[in-house]
Amino acid sequence: MRGHAWYEKVLEGKVADMRLLARETGLTPRYVRNVFACAFLAPDIVEAILEGHQPLTLKVEHLFKNTPLSWAEQRQQFGFPQDPRQAKSSLQ
Repeated sequence: MRGHAWYEKVLEGKVADMRLLARETGLTPRYVRNVFACAFLAPDIVEAILEGHQPLTLKVEHLFKNTPLSWAEQRQQFGFPQDPRQAKSSLQ
């Protein structure tokens, strides 16, 4: 996922900030900031989205606005079960 790759660049010191990352990728700073935020989503949320098992109410723009770092808070905010093992069965 792009967000993870960009995060690695930041950690490795290859990119200093979002503006430079945007310039390097040819994308807008806003887009880069939004995608970068997805690097911190709970793994079970990412898996559910990739498999098409996300809540019907979840829109991509929800992922970009005030996403908490706490995975439990993410699950609550986006409508996923608190127990990741239940995600597949309850969202299908």
